[in-house]
Amino acid sequence: MANVIFILSDSLNRHFLPIYGNDWVRAPNISRLAARGVTFEQHYTASAPCMPARRDLWTGCIEFPWRPWGPAEPYDELLPHLCRNAGIATQMITDHYHYWEVGGTGYHSEFDGCEMIRGHEHDYWVSDPCLILDEPRRLLKERPGHGKAYLKNQSRFVTEADFPSPKTIATACEWLDRNHAHGPFLLVVECFDPHEPFHVPPPYDTMYGPPVENETYWPRYGKADAYEPEVLRRIRQLYAGKITMLDTWLGRLLDRLDKYSLWDDTLVIFTTDHGHYLGEHNALGKPHIGVWQTLFHIPLIIHMPGGPEGKRSHALSSAVDLNATMCDFLGLKRQRPSHGRSLLPVLRGERDAVRDWAVMGYWGQSVGITDGKWKLHQAPVPGNQPLFMYGVQLQRLRGHIPLKDDVTPGRFISYAPDSIVLKNPARLDLGEEQRRSMLFDITSDEAEIRDLIEDKLGETERMRRMLRAAFEEISIPEEQYVRLGLK
Repeated sequence: MANVIFILSDSLNRHFLPIYGNDWVRAPNISRLAARGVTFEQHYTASAPCMPARRDLWTGCIEFPWRPWGPAEPYDELLPHLCRNAGIATQMITDHYHYWEVGGTGYHSEFDGCEMIRGHEHDYWVSDPCLILDEPRRLLKERPGHGKAYLKNQSRFVTEADFPSPKTIATACEWLDRNHAHGPFLLVVECFDPHEPFHVPPPYDTMYGPPVENETYWPRYGKADAYEPEVLRRIRQLYAGKITMLDTWLGRLLDRLDKYSLWDDTLVIFTTDHGHYLGEHNALGKPHIGVWQTLFHIPLIIHMPGGPEGKRSHALSSAVDLNATMCDFLGLKRQRPSHGRSLLPVLRGERDAVRDWAVMGYWGQSVGITDGKWKLHQAPVPGNQPLFMYGVQLQRLRGHIPLKDDVTPGRFISYAPDSIVLKNPARLDLGEEQRRSMLFDITSDEAEIRDLIEDKLGETERMRRMLRAAFEEISIPEEQYVRLGLK
């Protein structure tokens, strides 16, 4: 019997984890899981942010060359659907409310069951107009609409166990109590934490430092220096508190794996969708400032039954590889092409690597590629044109990007060649940070401070050739080569 437990934490900055060298944030259970498996050193988000990353995970196809944030498409070959066809039970337990928002639907509904834990961020949960919204911090000033929604939701968080991520993991533990002996199954445990707002109960709220004047647990996306140094330090402390709360409850899930001997027949994956700026590059949140390591270089731990324990791997990997890895482990057969490569050969020690490159980006912006040593930020040409969105449900895109009069139907999706979709012209203005290409040696400069593009012209051209070859492999739309100056 083969099971998979997939644990996804949102907006997790790898530099806050002890397994990646942090010396002040407490996360003993993430370290405990790492001792049971392989910690990957070179794992990358492909498409950002939240829903594009999930489309990568659940379809195994990289989203960002075709479309921004959007719902599952009719032609998507979703992992839970493949499981159903193979007689494998599937359950998602999540507080990631974007799944049931306009613009994010369709992914969770393919699971046999989905427990939706309510109340995170501005989830449309509590509407009670009788609630008094008196918040002395900066919250209502900085988040006038979303802040009120969260304060209403927060009124239901009486104890630590009422907070969304503890409740999500507790629900997953209960599911395992009932079903641990009834595999094969795919259990997805998806926590929105440590995503903002960085609101945590005692003892986590003061675990890493005391409150300060004018503090906020929900900072604006943008420049970090918009906040006083002590407030920025406090934001990082509250973020760390969220990680420790998540880690505490993760321990209860790992206890179930011990109790029911699930390590013996269950592939366990722990990762995130993307990182989070907490002052790096003078940024907070996930502003569109490029393809920096902070956001795209992410944590990954995999336990494989009978596989190595307490090991580290330098094999390059992408988020879409996790889809391929789960399919491989469960014996699932895809009908459509995918962009992922199974990591099981690495875990078995059969190969040192399964890929030579990892690409990454937001739709319509600069893109990145790394070979594990060099990292190229490839900027679009001036004007960022030509640019198109592709899909069936473009009207459902988050942000309500309007359809143009010259939208064109056709078979434009390389991994779904039998599907007719819409091709919609689009314009997207970019900030100064994305108007120039850069090159970094990330083995000696993980923070990407020293741009070497003028000094290493040979490496720059080699990485551009690699980027073009990678895009040819996944068959991106032709106009992207023009937009990115790769023609």
